[in-house]
Amino acid sequence: MAQTANPRAKPVFLFQDQEEHPGLLFVGVSEGARRLDAAKPLAIDLRTAKLFEKLDLDGSFTGIVLKLHAELFAGPIGRILVGLIALAFLSSLVSGVIPVTQRATSCQRICERCS
Repeated sequence: MAQTANPRAKPVFLFQDQEEHPGLLFVGVSEGARRLDAAKPLAIDLRTAKLFEKLDLDGSFTGIVLKLHAELFAGPIGRILVGLIALAFLSSLVSGVIPVTQRATSCQRICERCS
């Protein structure tokens, strides 16, 4: 069914969600490499066995939240920025930079008072 829309496309994934989209089967197809990021999702109505034409996953609430979470609506630069923020957060968790610097300054103040 999905190959009738594009005969050169190969299936990458199949997914069915009965709670959110009952009666729809999602098929990811890709013409080139069989990768998830290159796949174009198609929806098949299982009751009529036809392609569901009104499929807008990017404009849905989940699609908008995913773009905000993954790239801050800034494209590739947003992905880099999110990665840098994640690395900074990870390094602060591992090394404890903020508590250590605060403790060091308070210790210096105490030492200055004692001398």
